[in-house]
Amino acid sequence: MTESTAIPVQEDTEFLDHCRSVIGSQLHDTKLILLCSRPAALSRTVRFLRELGSADPFVIAGRAGTPLDGTRQYTFGDDASDSLAERVRQISWSQWMKDRLTHPPADLLQALDAYDPECRALVYNVAFGEPEQLLGRRRLGRRLPRWAEYEDKTRVDAFWDRCGIDRPPSTVVPAADAAAVAAAVAELDQGAGAVLAGDTRSGVHGGAVGLRLVRSRHDLDQALDYLRRISGSVRVAPFVTGIPCTIHGIVLEDEVAVFQPMEMLVLPRSSGDFVSTGVCNSFWAPRDPAATAAIRSLTRRVGERLREEAGYGGGFTVDGILAPGGFLPTELNARLGSGLGDADPVSGLPLRLLSVLAQERRGIDYRAADLERVVNRGIAEHPVMECALLLSGPTHATATRLGLRHAGTRLERCPAGDEPDVVLEVAPAGPDTAVSVSVRSARPCDPHGPMADLVVEALRICREVGLDTAELDGLETHHLEARIPASADRETS
Repeated sequence: MTESTAIPVQEDTEFLDHCRSVIGSQLHDTKLILLCSRPAALSRTVRFLRELGSADPFVIAGRAGTPLDGTRQYTFGDDASDSLAERVRQISWSQWMKDRLTHPPADLLQALDAYDPECRALVYNVAFGEPEQLLGRRRLGRRLPRWAEYEDKTRVDAFWDRCGIDRPPSTVVPAADAAAVAAAVAELDQGAGAVLAGDTRSGVHGGAVGLRLVRSRHDLDQALDYLRRISGSVRVAPFVTGIPCTIHGIVLEDEVAVFQPMEMLVLPRSSGDFVSTGVCNSFWAPRDPAATAAIRSLTRRVGERLREEAGYGGGFTVDGILAPGGFLPTELNARLGSGLGDADPVSGLPLRLLSVLAQERRGIDYRAADLERVVNRGIAEHPVMECALLLSGPTHATATRLGLRHAGTRLERCPAGDEPDVVLEVAPAGPDTAVSVSVRSARPCDPHGPMADLVVEALRICREVGLDTAELDGLETHHLEARIPASADRETS
């Protein structure tokens, strides 16, 4: 979902006015330098800032596009439309941009000095961590270096223990000690395999990077060969069957706002690696409302502990598995999650901006209970599920868009003129191929069942239109608790 195409919903006017007032009080007469993949990604933010009466921002975009009215703009790349290829590419744009801003070109520095000769403007971007200074100016939203330590999977289990939260059993061993890793795998495998997670020696990992599933000696050898290149130690834990999910929260000055759990579309492959689609499914909800309440309570405790022991503020996510016996956390991200960013348009609030301001701990009352209500209601009324994958060649020659509908546990092409349940898009992206699977129907399947099966089924359709998806062969969904229900089941659910 892009900012420019989402449809806002009517919400609590008084609370929204309150949020606009407190955000406006923090940014009054402040110049902002906004970083983005392409200008369209910031259209809603720019409009919000203009409504607050803030100074028009300076926009730095990775690729060109339709200029935003009233802004100064600098772009690194060629013109980019709102194409599928560009939407998929923006998943990894952040590091690309950061590399270029480390040693910025002279014409960019000249343009910035003309816009902000006193260097008082603040640089706004939620994707970058450190440093605190960028382009000779302070970043909006302080981020303390020690916060990144919570994202190290070899350290986070000690944090769960300090919080008094149940987690999968685990042990941490040197990646170089194959015998010790093998012994840990043998001890912790509960029948479905063991998961190896590398430390953050080479940087914070996201998108299932640094994870390997081990179910054989061959898997172990392959996993260690990979992990030793990026990590000094590995966490060994059992592979837990259930639904991968994520819970977003925002640590505020004296409260923690926690939102509805969402399914994470992360799938293991028979080869031992994991495939992440980079998105969350907000159609999904746990079957038992008590499970949702327990997960949100756990996440609130995590946020409170982060604030207590690390002075933390801003967005964070708790990732884990909703197993038959309850939720078990596996990962903590001390940063705003992408799924919450998708809620910007449906809540009517600039949640990314609110999260960054919360990092600064300025004593602002954002009214957590009202924030939760507004955001959760917006997500429930306008759920989102669009997964995007970039497959390495061969290039799909032409852009293809197919409407699909449910046919039992499978998908089939939708007759012309009928409203599709799912839209499959395939398009060339340079030497690669971009694939998008998005749910369009109001209730596309069992709202308590995972949609990972749907993604795998859509990839089967890709083969029918001539796309080589061999690099995604072996995706597994048998560890999930449900399948795409038959149409009769959906009608009675």
